[in-house]
Amino acid sequence: MDTIDLVEDWLEWRGIPSDSDPVAAALLGHSSSMDFTLSDIFRRLTGWTALEYAALSHPHHVESLLQRGEDATMGAALASAADRDNVSIFKPLVAAGARVNAYNRIGMTALHYACHYLNIETLKALIQCTGEDEIDWEARTRDGRNLTVLQLAEASPYHSWTSTSEIEEFSDILRAHIPEAYEELHDGVEPVLMPGGLA
Repeated sequence: MDTIDLVEDWLEWRGIPSDSDPVAAALLGHSSSMDFTLSDIFRRLTGWTALEYAALSHPHHVESLLQRGEDATMGAALASAADRDNVSIFKPLVAAGARVNAYNRIGMTALHYACHYLNIETLKALIQCTGEDEIDWEARTRDGRNLTVLQLAEASPYHSWTSTSEIEEFSDILRAHIPEAYEELHDGVEPVLMPGGLA
């Protein structure tokens, strides 16, 4: 399936006539204008940049998109990669200028996804690729909940699927970077590891 097949499939699924959208019209031969990049196509038809979409669903295409000149500073490709634990593409994305604290369309950053999933490997890869000082540890979600990083981790539905040692390591990293918020969340009392919560 090539790009044109994907476009036709998308339009059919959405019930949009192929000649009513200028991007689709150009791709499908209904227009002489072909001044559209792959990112234009994805952004117009799906709301994602090509890199955001690839980082989420097709990580093996990220490096080729970067080599073709896709702009890593647009959108929130790191958040997409973190959402699916695609840590192998963190380094090339960051090297190409992907913004570590960029919010995606639903109001989450890469750090938010690491905390939501309690994924220690994602968290460590994010720190390693971007540097601890580059990460906004106090960023709140912009999804209507306005949650802190700690609140996301505390409320994570993945506690039962995360090992005790991983939760302890995750907790240690968060405590080191946001000690005041950590104390406030736990009322200043040094907590112990408990099922369903961070230590």
